[in-house]
Amino acid sequence: MSATPAPASPPQDSPESTDEPRRGELLAYGATTIGTDLASEPTARMVVPVLNIGLGFNPALAGSLGMIRLLWDSFTDPVMGYFSDNFRSKWGRRRPLILLGAVLMAITSIAMWTFPRGATESFTMVYILVGLIAFTTSQTIFSVPYGALGMELSRTYHGRTRVMLFRSVFQKAGLFIQPWLFPLVSLAVFADVLQGVRMLAAVLAVILVALAANCFRHTRERVVVQPTQARSGFFKSMWSIARSIHFIRVTYIYVVMLFLIGFYYLFGMYICIYHLFGGDVTLGSTHWAGVNTVGHGLALVTIPLVGWVAKRFGKHVALKGSLMMTGFGYLLFYVFMNPAYPYLIYVVPIFYSTGYSAIFILLPALLADVIDVDDLENGERCEGLFSASASYFMKIAYALASGLAGLTLVLVGFDAELGTAQPPGAMEAMKMVFSFLPILLLASAFWLLRNYPLTETYILEVQQKLKARNAAAGEGRCS
Repeated sequence: MSATPAPASPPQDSPESTDEPRRGELLAYGATTIGTDLASEPTARMVVPVLNIGLGFNPALAGSLGMIRLLWDSFTDPVMGYFSDNFRSKWGRRRPLILLGAVLMAITSIAMWTFPRGATESFTMVYILVGLIAFTTSQTIFSVPYGALGMELSRTYHGRTRVMLFRSVFQKAGLFIQPWLFPLVSLAVFADVLQGVRMLAAVLAVILVALAANCFRHTRERVVVQPTQARSGFFKSMWSIARSIHFIRVTYIYVVMLFLIGFYYLFGMYICIYHLFGGDVTLGSTHWAGVNTVGHGLALVTIPLVGWVAKRFGKHVALKGSLMMTGFGYLLFYVFMNPAYPYLIYVVPIFYSTGYSAIFILLPALLADVIDVDDLENGERCEGLFSASASYFMKIAYALASGLAGLTLVLVGFDAELGTAQPPGAMEAMKMVFSFLPILLLASAFWLLRNYPLTETYILEVQQKLKARNAAAGEGRCS
């Protein structure tokens, strides 16, 4: 990357810093998360049930649309990250793209479900696929700058954690709502599921645009890039990021967590149904949903605790503790998955869900520190490309885990048609894979954090060097 000094001069991380975002700004930024998460529900995650259950289409074909969408999404993220880093406007690099992306998401989410009733299955599938690609592109235009803005709202070590704490509150709130959206569109007040999803998409689109407009108006970018600032090419920038050992560490943990999430839901639900509740699909799936709801609630109420631990002991120490807590939760899953006492699984979220929540609060804050180090070494601010590159690997990991979860079920000999009469050792093998594979992966992430150098003291030194460098060069400012 270019050795040209970066345009930003991070302030000192001290109580005297006056450039920290106030609560109103953090609320405007964080609330936008729930808008995009909910707006994505009818367009991305509800495609298969609407087409299969609502319209009777082939579930395999409907599912293939999601795979194509994911491949397209993984390709566009890094490109959008680079574009966002190099975008110039009087409103900054991020906020105009966030608003534009939200408006396009709203339009495409509504348009995707406007295919004519009675159309052939092949026509509808092609129509939905085009709509999904358009929506996913719009979502990338929104989400990549939005993630980068979150790392730019605060220029201080602990302030970055505070930004992610506010965002996490709204993310967790959205998780309570999402499972109920498909039952909502299935209500008798609608002629059918298709009418319900059309109405839901329209309502959520309006909410998303309103929240994005509020974010555009009430947030402020603290990195201002001069229009004449020279930038490196896309591939040179990507190579610089790929060589960053700190980025590799943080991204590896991201990949581990998304891989485990891909395994978690499918394996956990199957074990809950066929091992704990004797093959009763309704009872088992209900209790599995209940365990997840308890977990989301615990994650929400423990967010302030995560902030206190990170401030008291440092983000990397808090992350190590969260990895240990999550691993212990997986171990408890193995012990408490006992058909004689099935309700013991409700204890597990105390460790598992709170650990997961803390990890996804701390990782973006750590990534922002990595960007400071990269800025000092290479002279450019690349929040968009860093965020998009991490997202790329996360999506690949999630897709890989989802595919391997189904393959692993076959390898251990599980057969849903056999109900509770599974081959000897099949359920035990499922329990071991579900519990001990995550423990091994979490242990590798913990090992990678040994002697982690980007402590609070180190980052303060980096920021002071950046401030001195930019002041001497006479370029860049925080505003």
